Order: sequence, then structure tokens, then C-alpha cells
Amino acid sequence: MSTTKLMIIAAVVGSVVGSSLAVTRRVVFGEMHLELTACRQQPYCEPRADFQVAQNRLGVSFDLGDKGPSWVDARPLHMAGVPRTLIAVVAIVVGGSDQHFETTIVDANPGEIREVVAPHIPSTSQDGLCAGHFGKSGTPGLLVTTFVWGDEAHYDPHRYSVTRYEWTGRFFEKQRARTTTIKHKGWKSALQELGYHCDRDLVTDALGGKEGALESDGFSALREDERATERRGVRDGTGEPQESYGSTRGHENARELRRATRLLSHRP
Repeated sequence: MSTTKLMIIAAVVGSVVGSSLAVTRRVVFGEMHLELTACRQQPYCEPRADFQVAQNRLGVSFDLGDKGPSWVDARPLHMAGVPRTLIAVVAIVVGGSDQHFETTIVDANPGEIREVVAPHIPSTSQDGLCAGHFGKSGTPGLLVTTFVWGDEAHYDPHRYSVTRYEWTGRFFEKQRARTTTIKHKGWKSALQELGYHCDRDLVTDALGGKEGALESDGFSALREDERATERRGVRDGTGEPQESYGSTRGHENARELRRATRLLSHRP
């Protein structure tokens, strides 16, 4: 299969998913055709991705719910020692004080198209997901860094749980988790405590860039409909105001997610 990078060749606004108005984008990667579907406006829908390679098809749904604006994007995942065409697919649903992500990886080779990580990997704004070569053997794999909520506030420093996935030649196999002994402001320093190093967040890369944060103007634009509904609920006594915030994925990624914000907020 060609290693040509993903190319968006068409965008269709107004496709119907149930009763929701969805945005569907068609992407081509070599022999693979991919449709990415999400809902930025109410009524919301659960994002999904549909793959086709030759006559083989695979539909991937994301269990993020339909309570907020959503987006889904995909990027090739090139790893030394993994002679497969892997595609990382990340869905996001924006909530009141956090973002919720769900990541899967698909083997999109001709004659075989399947997910190679199960179940999907959930994460939030404070977590990290790295792809690389880890451990003493340098085996290809993934590192999933998840904050552990104790008695601290939401965006205070936390302890982190780190789970490693190793590539077996067929899929990424989950290994045991380790937890930091001290609290950290972000996932990168948590990895360092446990002897790992990672500069790039796979979720950030899949959502479109390295230059910013899911915050400020783009984040506000994405949640405009949600906030309007929220204000109406407060006025008529059927809802409660939610805390506004300007967090970033992992705090340390402030400049790495701004482009992702623009994609979520301004794409057709």
C-alpha cells in the first residue's frame, strides 16, 4: 500500500445520522477510503469512522455519547518494527469542564482491515497517549498516562497511572499499569518519574497539529450552542451553570493543541 499521507478529498455537510445533522468527511490513504462522521451542532450524535480497502469494510463507532459537540480525525501511525499500515483514529466530545477522547488504531492493509487495540483507549484533557519504543527491549508499543483523582481539585497536580501496550506482531497487548508515587502537574513529568520519555501526544497529532490548546476562541466557538442551551436552562430553572475553563491536554501541551481547536471550531 502506498504511504502517501492522508488527504481530505471531500466534505459533505448535512448528512443525517439518526435525527442529527452530521458532518461527514471523506479521506483517501493509498487504497483505503475512510469516512469520518461527527456532529458539531445540536442535535448531537456519536462520532464514527467507516473504512473500506478494496472489498473489505470496517465500521468503528465511539462510545462517547451524544451530549456535546463532537469531532473525529485520523492520521497514519508509522512505527519502526511494525510493517503494517496503521491508522490512528481519535474522537472527541466536548463537555462542561473537560474534553473526552476515545482512540483506536486500525490495521488497514489490503485483505485485512481490523482494529489492533481493544477496547478503545479513553482519555481526558489531562492524560497522554504516546506511540514509540519503550522498556528495556525497545519493543514498539503505546504508553497511556491517566491522571488519578484523589482529594485534589480537578486541575491540581495528580498522581498518574501509566499503562504500556506492547506490539505482538498482530495487535497491541495491554501490560500491567504502574502508578507514580508523587503528584505531577502533567503527564510528561509523570512518565519521567517512571523512566519513560515522550514528546508527542498521539491524540494531539491525530486531531490536527502541534500549535495550541483546546481553549480560548476555538473552544468557545465550539461550545456556543451548548452554552446557549445552558443559559436557557438556568433562566427557566431546568439547568445549572457549568464552570468555564481554559485547560489544555496535559497542561504542558498548551501550544500543541491550538490548531486542533481551530479544526474543531471552524471546519465545514
